[in-house]
Amino acid sequence: MKKKNYSAVRICFILLSLVGGSLSLSAEDYYIYSGGSETAIIAGNTIDSVKAEAGSLKFYKGSSVVHTQPLPGSRILFTPANLNVMTLNVRVKSGQGDDPVNWNTRREKIIKLIRDEAIDILGTQETEPDQQNDLKTRLTEYATVGVGNGGSSNEHNSIFYRADRFTLIDSGTFWLSETPGTPGSKFPEPSYVRIATWAKLQDKTTERQLFAINTHLDIPGRDVAQEKQVKVLMEQIQALHGDLPVVLTGDFNMRPDNGNIGYILAPERTPHFVHARDAAQLCGSLTYSYHGYDKTPLQDRYLADYIFTGGPVRTEYYSVLPKTLDNVFLSDHAPVFAKITVGVANTTPLRLRKTGWEIIEHHSTTMTDLAFRTPDKMLDDYSTPEEWAEHTMWHSNWGITSALPFRFVIDMKASHAIDRFQINVPVGGASDEGKLKSGYFEVSEDNITWEKKVEFEMDSQAFECTVDALPQTAGRYIRFVISTAQPGSQRISVSNLDIFGF
Repeated sequence: MKKKNYSAVRICFILLSLVGGSLSLSAEDYYIYSGGSETAIIAGNTIDSVKAEAGSLKFYKGSSVVHTQPLPGSRILFTPANLNVMTLNVRVKSGQGDDPVNWNTRREKIIKLIRDEAIDILGTQETEPDQQNDLKTRLTEYATVGVGNGGSSNEHNSIFYRADRFTLIDSGTFWLSETPGTPGSKFPEPSYVRIATWAKLQDKTTERQLFAINTHLDIPGRDVAQEKQVKVLMEQIQALHGDLPVVLTGDFNMRPDNGNIGYILAPERTPHFVHARDAAQLCGSLTYSYHGYDKTPLQDRYLADYIFTGGPVRTEYYSVLPKTLDNVFLSDHAPVFAKITVGVANTTPLRLRKTGWEIIEHHSTTMTDLAFRTPDKMLDDYSTPEEWAEHTMWHSNWGITSALPFRFVIDMKASHAIDRFQINVPVGGASDEGKLKSGYFEVSEDNITWEKKVEFEMDSQAFECTVDALPQTAGRYIRFVISTAQPGSQRISVSNLDIFGF
């Protein structure tokens, strides 16, 4: 079985127990397993069934075993009746004097990307009327809904959907203002005219319906306008979605730790929304979408574009896609992609939001001359290959051998049921000298009594390590201990620590 190296991919799995069980696989299904720095993906159309036999998972094509994977630790992911969803701020055509690529060139690459990724539902932002017409006339296999916002450029936030896949039940547009039904309206605070476009679609394959909505919030710095726009958005979704599963796409112009994102994700909301990245069972590693054609300094780039789901929707895969295609920038934003299944409840443990979390205690050596390499950098969500640079990680002082073990106590500010931990180390260094080797996690409710110790050992060639918590592990405080370093290491660094649970 051919293996692919996915060492830079964040692997987020659900565990399936198959003791004595048997499953039939369709061509839509695939099986994933990880070991060390490699991940293998086995397409369903290459096998007919998988069975648990004698402590192993065995994959059959007819009566022949084509692959065997030992249990425990085997993980399986299914993707029946998937939909491919994408959001993209295409960047307005006007005022592009400083843009490195003109619209006519970018347009052809955007169209190619949409077809290459087999997008079923697409939310676009910042399309001026002639750009909207360009996409409509060229994407002939897609239907579209949406109108201009009535602002100075009359930008569209359109929804494109595959005409052969969906039937349009209803659609509309509202304005993010005190009078959502009034075209061209906006809040009195400094703000742009902003809209949201929605569509109720019925999948011709599954006959399931969903409520798709696409928006574009005001620019960063206009906090009052953004807060009011988000409230109108959520009120209108509540009034319009009709108990259908919801897919919300858009350029929100705010970082994941912004309070307005927390407002969208509030657990008491009906439907309960989740960020597709946090719920995905397999995730790409890039953590920012706005890049400003790479003119924006790395530390100022951020995730501005989102796909949220509400109700019975499961996210199988999530990724911020590459910002270029054939070495041509698509926009000043990168596309964001999610593969989802509508009508299936999301039971996967979520990547917990780290807003407000603190490292309240640490016994470690930190490079005292580099304030940007302090322990809190493990919680800042920067972990991608481009982001191994200095501002994104905790970095121990040099000569760490005598200082180990290192201990960090994290206050999550609330108790959570813990499913697993994920450690990322910087990608892009000149050697393996900064790699950790082994350690453990402990959980506590009161920061006094610690329990549920789970140990880990990291492969020297890996940049990521996933550590399953023990069953029934819950608590508010996490103690992360680094016991040993890889042979020859003179320092240790950690770029990101994620915790998954409920």
